[in-house]
Amino acid sequence: MRSTNPIRTVIDVLLFLYMLPLAGIVAGNKPIAPYLEFPPLTKHVHHAAFSWPVFIALAMLILAAVLPFVIRVLRSQPRQAATLPPQLPFPWWGWLGVAITGMTWVLAWTRFAWFAPLQAFTFSPLWFGYILIVNGLTWRRTGQCMLRNRPRYTAWLFIISAVFWWYFEYLNRFVQNWYYEGVGELSGMQYFIYATLPFATVLPAVLGTRDLLDTYPRLSCGLENFLPVRARRPRAWAAAVFALSCLGLMGIGRWPSLLYPLLWLAPLFVITALQCWRGQRTVFSDLATGNWRQVVLLALSALICGFFWELWNLHSQAKWIYSVPFVGRFKLFEMPILGFAGYLPFGLECAVVADFLLNPERRLPGGEQQHLPPTPPSRLSMTVVYGNHLIVEVFALYFLLLPGFLVMRDLADPRLKDDLIFAPELWPELAADWYTRYETYFWQKTWWADGWREYQRVLDPKFDSYMGDRLAYDVDAGPIIAGFSPAANAFGLAAAKINGRLDHAYTLGSQIIVSTWPLPSGSLLGPQLLSSRRHAPYLGEACIRFFLSQTPTKGATIITGGHAPGCVTIGYVFYFGTGLALLLMAGIGAWRYDGRTRKPLYLGRMSNLPSGLACWLPPLCWWQPTTPLWPSPHC
Repeated sequence: MRSTNPIRTVIDVLLFLYMLPLAGIVAGNKPIAPYLEFPPLTKHVHHAAFSWPVFIALAMLILAAVLPFVIRVLRSQPRQAATLPPQLPFPWWGWLGVAITGMTWVLAWTRFAWFAPLQAFTFSPLWFGYILIVNGLTWRRTGQCMLRNRPRYTAWLFIISAVFWWYFEYLNRFVQNWYYEGVGELSGMQYFIYATLPFATVLPAVLGTRDLLDTYPRLSCGLENFLPVRARRPRAWAAAVFALSCLGLMGIGRWPSLLYPLLWLAPLFVITALQCWRGQRTVFSDLATGNWRQVVLLALSALICGFFWELWNLHSQAKWIYSVPFVGRFKLFEMPILGFAGYLPFGLECAVVADFLLNPERRLPGGEQQHLPPTPPSRLSMTVVYGNHLIVEVFALYFLLLPGFLVMRDLADPRLKDDLIFAPELWPELAADWYTRYETYFWQKTWWADGWREYQRVLDPKFDSYMGDRLAYDVDAGPIIAGFSPAANAFGLAAAKINGRLDHAYTLGSQIIVSTWPLPSGSLLGPQLLSSRRHAPYLGEACIRFFLSQTPTKGATIITGGHAPGCVTIGYVFYFGTGLALLLMAGIGAWRYDGRTRKPLYLGRMSNLPSGLACWLPPLCWWQPTTPLWPSPHC
C-alpha cells in the first residue's frame, strides 16, 4: 500500500491545529476578530479569581505526578560507572556564549541612556549565548554536540522554533494567560521582528539542554525500568485521545478559565495520537517497557529553560505578565509557582514537534517504525472518507466563487440602491460636463486594467515616468501603479454611477470585486490593506460600501455596457482553478488504485481527516451568523 505523503501530513496537522480554536469560537457564536488582532494589544478574556480549593487540588495533582519519579531517582544507584570519553577543554565559542549572555544580562536589567534604542531587543542575545553555553558544555563532556555535529538540523530548529512558538502565541489569544508590556508603541512589522527573534531560540535551547542532561546518568538513574504503560488497543486509545484533544482545542476559547491547561497538552496529544494511529514511534513508545528516561529528561530540560526564561524576564523592559485563572498567587519571578508545571509537558512538545517536522517518516530515536496490521474498512468509514473529500472541496469551490457573483449581480442592476444620494444631484448639467472633461484627461485604458489615474494623463511618456518615480504612494490614495490610484477609482466609481455611466461603474466594480475578499471580522481585505489599522481600520470598507450604494442622478443619460479587463479574468481563473484543483485532489485522494491489483486502496486513515477539516473550517470561520458573507450595499 502506498504510504501517506509525509509533507502533506505535516501541512494537514498544522492547518488542523490552527483551525480548531477558531471553529470553537464560531460554534459559540462569538466574534473572532479580537482573536486575530495583530499586534495583540486588547484584553478581551476575563479570568476567574484566585481559588484556594483549586490551588490545593492542582498542587496535590502535580506533586502526585512528580514525586514518584523524584523518589525513584533518589533511591536508585547507577549499576556501573558512566563510560564517558575524557573531558575536553571548554571550546572558545562556549566562552563567547558566556560573554554574550553576561554582557546582555547587564544591559537588559539596567537602563543606560545610550542603549535605549536597543533596550527592548535584549532577550534574543541572552538565549543565543545560552545555546552556545549548553552546547559547549555538552561538547566538553562528550566530544560532540548539536551545533558541531548536526549544524543543518540545528539551523532548521531555529526556523521551526519561530513558527512553533508563534502557534502558542496564537493559542494564547483564546485564553490570554500572558500579555506583553513595553511593546505598545511597536508597529505590526516591528512587533513581528521583535517577537520572532527570541521565538527562534526556544527549540534549540530546550533540545540543547536535553543533550547536556543526557550526559549526567545520575539524573535519570532507575528510570530505564520503572512503571510500564501498555495499551492493548493502541489505535482505539489514539482515536479517543485525538478526539478529546480536538474538543479541548475547540473549547479553550469558550471556557478559557477551565480549559487553559490544554493549551500545553492538546497539541502534544494530537500529534502523538496521529503518530500512534499511523503505527509510528512516539515520545511515549518507550513507556511500554517502563523506560521513562527520555520523557523525564525532556520535561526537566524545559523546566530548566523555563527558570531562565522567567528569571531574565523579571527586570527586562519588554516583558510578559501572567494572568492565570484560580492559581495566580505565590509567584517566582513573574510566574505563579504552579505555572512552572506547564513546562514539563512543554519539553515533550518541543521534541515531538521538532521530530515531526524534521523527520516525518521515522519518529524519535530509539527504534524503527511500528507497523500495525491494517484495519479493514467499514462501509461507514468509506462513506465518511468519500464525503470528506468530495463534498468538502465542492463547498470550497462554491465559497471561492459566491462573493463575486453576488456583488456582480448588484453592479449589473441599474436600480442600484437609493438610500444615499450624492451632492451632484443639485447640478446635473455641471456634473455631466465635469465628468466628460475629467474622462478625457484622467481615464486610462490598458489590456489589464481600466480606471482613473492619480495624475493627469498626457501624451508625453516622459511625464509618466517622471511622475511615477516621485509618486509611487500617496497617503490619501494608497499605492499608485502605472498611474492608477485606488482612491481615485473608488471616488470615480461613485461619480460614474451618479452620472449614469454604468459602463464605467461595471468596469471599476469588477476590478474592485476581484481584488477584494471577506476577512474573518466581516471587513474586506483590499480596503483593510489600504487603511490605517490603528486609527481608521474600516475607512476603506466604508467608502466602498458608500460608493456602491449610489444611484444615477434623476434626468441623467444612462449608458450601459462596460467590460471586465484582463486582471478580472486572471483573478477569476485563479479562483476557479483553485476550486477545481481542490476538487481534483479530492477525487484522486478518495479513490486511488493499486498499480498491480487494480483495486481501490482504502484511504480512510486518520491523516486524511485534517486535510478535509482544513478545507471546510476556513469558510466556516469566515462566516458568522450575525455578519453577512459579503458586506452588501443594502446595509
